[in-house]
Amino acid sequence: TISLSSLSGIWKFTADNYVASLFSLLPYSIVPIIILNNIGSAEAAYYYIVLMIANVLFIIPGSVTKSLFAEGSHNEEHIGVNILKSIIFIGVTTIPCIVVIFLGAEFVLSIFGAAYVSGATLLKILSLASIPYGLYSINISLFKIAKKAHYYLICNAVYAVSEVFLVYYFIDQGLNGIGYATISSNTIAALLATILAIRIK
Repeated sequence: TISLSSLSGIWKFTADNYVASLFSLLPYSIVPIIILNNIGSAEAAYYYIVLMIANVLFIIPGSVTKSLFAEGSHNEEHIGVNILKSIIFIGVTTIPCIVVIFLGAEFVLSIFGAAYVSGATLLKILSLASIPYGLYSINISLFKIAKKAHYYLICNAVYAVSEVFLVYYFIDQGLNGIGYATISSNTIAALLATILAIRIK
């Protein structure tokens, strides 16, 4: 039989994950509106294209840490080894991509039109933001394995709020300011997640 306490625990874990996911989507909804209202529709279009390209880098740690979560949930004894493997794989795949972006950002964006090259610096900054995001993703997997979904919720809430606040703060610096806000909020979230992960025994 399934006890009420078990159902309560499952519901809370699911609810925390759901709300955390909503927080992670918040900047994607609000930031384009901030850009549109403050620096114009052209910049909003440049941002969208740059974000779509940069998201390729963010897919890598996201996919790796899903595997880490699956393996860790099945066998927690080898979690340390699996974390190390995840870190190595993320580094080996992400760093070369960052180098390519730094060398070819202008060329890639020129494919969409000469005006889009103005987003090259933003693309480079966002590529660097994938580094703290990788650390953040690993810690999030640890929270899920340890059934600490409320840590996931806290971190995503801090990420979303800091991202939106910092975008407002840096918006006067144009598209590059969006990059500064993103890498800063990702770093804040990664550091917070690491501190909380250390508390898990």
